[in-house]
Amino acid sequence: GEYLARFADQNEEIVIDVIKVIQTENWRVQETLVDALMKIQPASAADLSDVIDPWLNGLFSHGLSDKLIPLIEYLTHQRYGDAAIKILESLITPVLKSPTGEYSKYFSPVRFRTDHYWINEYCSKSLPELINLEPVGVVSALKRQLIAVLELVRQTNPDDIELQTGYYWRIDIPKRRSEHGEAEVLDVLVDGLIDGLAEVCRQFVEVGEGILSKCLISEHLILQRIALHTLRSYGHNYPSLLYQVFLRRDYLETAV
Repeated sequence: GEYLARFADQNEEIVIDVIKVIQTENWRVQETLVDALMKIQPASAADLSDVIDPWLNGLFSHGLSDKLIPLIEYLTHQRYGDAAIKILESLITPVLKSPTGEYSKYFSPVRFRTDHYWINEYCSKSLPELINLEPVGVVSALKRQLIAVLELVRQTNPDDIELQTGYYWRIDIPKRRSEHGEAEVLDVLVDGLIDGLAEVCRQFVEVGEGILSKCLISEHLILQRIALHTLRSYGHNYPSLLYQVFLRRDYLETAV
């Protein structure tokens, strides 16, 4: 395995064939394969991004994030944004924590499927580059995983889901939790979604309008609040959306 990674740049076709067919939950083998991906042509590494998600189902694969994050950064630098987003979304897929302690509406019962520390580090330091490259793709991925978080929370607290995720965990939308230590899963996703949506509104005004419109009518309070927060800065681009907001008194009373 180490030989394969060491000479990957000289044996790219062999590396590609091995990664396509291998099925393993051995995290050491997986780490070696990621090292090999870093040494082959970025186009080839991007084409293999689909094979990574099943690796993360392994019992000890949660620690693979510290290897995959440099791969995400590498693909981003090489402008293969779609592949980078695909791997990132695999890392940030939420799962329920093992039951520990008493239930509290103020703390999330979910975690990322991979090591939270490295996800938090990446999102606070390197995610802006990927957002700048592919803001629409990043917003779509983070929104999907944010909704996945809400569905998981519904399993643990079906009666209080919107208040819990919409308010208790994030009373102040603009306050970035990731600036004050290790953030909860919801905070990482919300911070990233806010940044991504802002970049969409800067780069692609019409696309931004469509995303904001869907968030404003979403059943999920947290998405409504993110849209309203974004309109504070970019409402001048969307007068029709502002008009809709002002007609909805409940927005102003409950969602800001």
